[in-house]
Amino acid sequence: MKYLKPFFLVTDIGFIIYWIVTYFEWIPKSAAFKDYDNPIVIAWNWSFFPLDILVSFTGLFSLYLYKLHRESWKGYALISLVLTFCSGLQAIA
Repeated sequence: MKYLKPFFLVTDIGFIIYWIVTYFEWIPKSAAFKDYDNPIVIAWNWSFFPLDILVSFTGLFSLYLYKLHRESWKGYALISLVLTFCSGLQAIA
């Protein structure tokens, strides 16, 4: 857990920050990726929202359970890692 905790925090909090920034459209158009205004691309991007939030929830919840010294943290950590893998695989597919 020594090495896993910082990665979970960066990934999970990073996902939450990304979706807040995306929702409020704080990314300048000049810094956005190509076709950022395309409705199909917008829909594709937002299709990741439920999965990314679930990744964040399970990851942060596993850290919470670890802090409480509950063995069930391992299951939630594994779920979070698998969902993170799925999210990344979908993004590059």
